[in-house]
This record gives sequence, structure tokens and C-alpha cells, in this order.
Amino acid sequence: RCAADTELPQTSAPSPGAFEAVFARAADAGYDGVVCCSISSLFSGTMDAALVASRAVADRIPVKVVDTQLASAAEGLVVMAAAAGAAQGRTIDEVTSDAHAALEQIEIFGALDTMENLVKGGRVGKARALLGSLLNIKPIIRLEGGEVAEDSRQRTRRRSMEYLASKLHAQPVSRAIAIHGHAPDIDTFTDILQAGYSGPLDTWELGPTIGTHGGPGLIGIAYVKAR
Repeated sequence: RCAADTELPQTSAPSPGAFEAVFARAADAGYDGVVCCSISSLFSGTMDAALVASRAVADRIPVKVVDTQLASAAEGLVVMAAAAGAAQGRTIDEVTSDAHAALEQIEIFGALDTMENLVKGGRVGKARALLGSLLNIKPIIRLEGGEVAEDSRQRTRRRSMEYLASKLHAQPVSRAIAIHGHAPDIDTFTDILQAGYSGPLDTWELGPTIGTHGGPGLIGIAYVKAR
């Protein structure tokens, strides 16, 4: 629909009430606490909604809200690190620390097929300088300090894929995720990634919120740097 419609779909943050309902269910189920890992607070009001809800249930269950400063699969990697700690029986404070430690080791890069969706959605951030020179280039963006920033400009789709792969291949990585927004050439991209990387590689399709702003055809890589 993003590819076919002229009007960009609108997205909105979950309400505090939606978070409160989830936190209350955790309390009812007998959990000791909740660690809520939010999309970057510079992207969305999601974290603010979670904080409001955490205060509303403070007398029932402790809630720690973590600003991952990330999104999409990179945010997911933070969640998985926190979940691993929880599964080991770590305390809520320890799991929160696990999440903060993980986000420092995670990077995410994307190659846009178009910047039109980012511009329409107002999520350009530090990548605004790209707008004046988009002719015949494939912008490479990264998340830096919770914002979208320019990383590189490549001339072809293939070179974009190779550039993203070079990020993965340049250092020891413990886990990686290839991301795409309904990209027909995702198999080509994963083949290029695996040519220089033998670790775990998952392939995730973008969800509708990030997909709306990233646009159809976006490809990307999120990974955890090995310690």
C-alpha cells in the first residue's frame, strides 16, 4: 500500500492506557517487575506513554523504561538481551543494566530506495543534508544518538548492499539481522552478507510503523558487536 498510495499512512504512539493494561497483566500474573524497552524517544512519544503508565501502576508492580535510542530489529536485539537476563533469574535492576549494556553494542544501518517517506513523515533528523542531492544516489542512513543520520551515498543498489555488508564484515559480530521493507532482492542481499560472515543471521521484514517511514524497498542490517 505504501508503494501504491500517494498519501503516506499516519502512525501514532501507543496510549498510556495500552501500556498500563500490559503492565497490569504482568502484575496479575505475579511477575516481580517489568523492563520496557522503547523505540528511540526522538522518534516517537512511545517512551513518554510508557513512563506515564509506569507511574500509574507503581503501587502494583515496578516498571523500568529503557530508551533504546534504536528502532526495528536493533531495538529487538536490545529486548532479546534483556529477555536473556530475565530468563537467567536476574533482578529487574540487573535486566535494565543488561538492556543498557546491549544498546551500546548494537548498530543499525539502512539503504533507502527513496527518502520520500522519511521526508513526509518528518523523520529525517540529521540526514536532512541528503535532500539536496538525491539524484541517482542510494542514501545509506544509520541511527546515531537516537536520530536518523547520513552515513554514506552509493550510486547503485548493488553497491549499497556491498557497503552495508562491509559494516558487518569489518568487526567481530555475535548476531546479525537483515532487515527489509518488502524488498524483492532480499535474497541477493543476504547472500552478500553471508559471503563474509558465518555467524547467526536472521531475516526480518519491517513492521508497518518503521516500514511506513522507511519506505518500500528499504534494506538494512542490525548487529551486535562482539565484546
